Amino acid sequence: MANYTTTKFTTKNKIGNSTFFNNLSDNSGFMIITPNNGFVVSASDFSTSILPGTISTVTFSDTGVAGKGGNKVVVVATFSDNFVVSKNSKISIKVNGNAKLFNETSSNINFSLTVIDDRNKSSNGTSLFTSDDYSINIDNNVGVDGKFDIVKNTFTGSVAKNKLTKIGSLSVSANSSFKFVKKPTLKLTNIDSIIKIKCTKTTLDTNKNIIGYTFDLFLKTNENIGKNIAYIFYSAIAIPTITREVKNLYVKKSRNFQNTEIKDVAQKIKLQVSGDAEADFDITVTKDSDGTSILNSFNSSVFTPDGTINSIRKTLATNYTICSVNLDIPKPTAASTTVNGAVSNAATIEVTDKTGVEVGDKIVAPGIKAGKTVKVATIVGGHNRVTTTEAVTLSDGVDISFNRLEKYHINIYPRPGTTLASTMPSARPHFTINQRTEPILRLQATSSHATSNPADIVFTGKANTQGSNLVGILGADGSTATQTDRKNYFKITYTFTASSGNWTTSGKQPLVWSSSDQSASRWTNSVYFDTSSTVLGNKGTHIEISNIKLSGTGTNTATLTANVIIKKFGTDDVTMVFDADNCFEDGA
Repeated sequence: MANYTTTKFTTKNKIGNSTFFNNLSDNSGFMIITPNNGFVVSASDFSTSILPGTISTVTFSDTGVAGKGGNKVVVVATFSDNFVVSKNSKISIKVNGNAKLFNETSSNINFSLTVIDDRNKSSNGTSLFTSDDYSINIDNNVGVDGKFDIVKNTFTGSVAKNKLTKIGSLSVSANSSFKFVKKPTLKLTNIDSIIKIKCTKTTLDTNKNIIGYTFDLFLKTNENIGKNIAYIFYSAIAIPTITREVKNLYVKKSRNFQNTEIKDVAQKIKLQVSGDAEADFDITVTKDSDGTSILNSFNSSVFTPDGTINSIRKTLATNYTICSVNLDIPKPTAASTTVNGAVSNAATIEVTDKTGVEVGDKIVAPGIKAGKTVKVATIVGGHNRVTTTEAVTLSDGVDISFNRLEKYHINIYPRPGTTLASTMPSARPHFTINQRTEPILRLQATSSHATSNPADIVFTGKANTQGSNLVGILGADGSTATQTDRKNYFKITYTFTASSGNWTTSGKQPLVWSSSDQSASRWTNSVYFDTSSTVLGNKGTHIEISNIKLSGTGTNTATLTANVIIKKFGTDDVTMVFDADNCFEDGA
């Protein structure tokens, strides 16, 4: 043999086993050719000439790269059909071939490199070494010297001399819920000039946090490298909990989720949403009456219990936390028709078609002064005719429409990764815009003992609005109302002429007013809030009547005067009736 050694021929069979009886444990045997130091072998350099009768075929194969350091040749001999294992069996195979001298000037060099991952010094991550070169072996050893937090990765193999060659890859991954703020480092000992490391990939999570790195390791040298050690160091930190919440939703300056009032006209309003940066969500705006969307411009849709609804998708920007959505609110028209016959200062209107008209609808038509509210008082059966809360003057054939309360529901649907904050309502709708017709306050005075009753005083306001904030309205209207400089303050004068005799207060109740105790008030519907299950408020219209005086008792003409201030308008029309019979009567 020339510059190599062989192992003994080995097979796993027992005496008496034979090919003929098909009871061989293994139908072949093998031996290994190992080159001497300074030599290399290749399977192609070896062959056999004459085989013994017990052997049918012989094959040669490389364990590594032919002609490179570390490679060995495996010789496999397959038994013939007449082979029988006996105590005296002798198998002699003549192998032809030689090992070749390893040429350092033109061939490969051998290397060995151990990279240690000491997880006592690194934190919150793991490392993994791999190689896509089958001639390079990586031995992973966990639990060195009984310390399971130390991992050794040993690279062995051969590479071309003086050529930059990739010997493997290194992947470093952060633990779950951790991220890297700086790259891992590889500390080399005495070989930093021949080992190079290059970052080839950075792995990000959905929030763009760095959770992994991949490096390639390269080797370039002109001499064999014995056992060398390098160290890998890395450190990951906990990923801060990121909240993406929608925190608030409001129209203009209102922050009351369920009580925003707007006028019964077509208008543009601005919806504003606040929350955390990068909060992602859909906004829907639907009519309460039929559930349809009013969005003229939309860029998405969402599936809701009521079906698929058009939506506007928004993401709060990183540099501020408020976004705006412009909404086009239509006029809340419930029915439209034309006037059938001119009306001159009368409270009855003939229309072409009364379909869809309801009592309480606001009437909108040319001839009704802006800022004045006239509503349907009754619908005359059998005729296309309605009566009104006030006398009007309308031309024949003009368009007439009837407005009614409409509500618009605004809902926020968070996208994945976004939630609604506790400051948001939990139940839908999240926000409601009430588009109401203007509520009417009517003050009436009646007497069964007078020749006629005083004219009603009518005051048109704005729903859920403080009296001091009333703008663009006409104020109190009626022959017995005296205007002041303040829109929400006026004086009344009621004059009663007795049908017979003179007025007297004998045995009658005193002239008093109360907005909190109905029994202590001579006006009906004076209480503006619910005080009990039996005393219901007037839907929020709060007025105060003061300086109540009665003159003319003992005569045929009595005069009641008082001051009225509007504190706040509620949501619905309200009529407050003063029954003079409770306070004075004629002497008949």
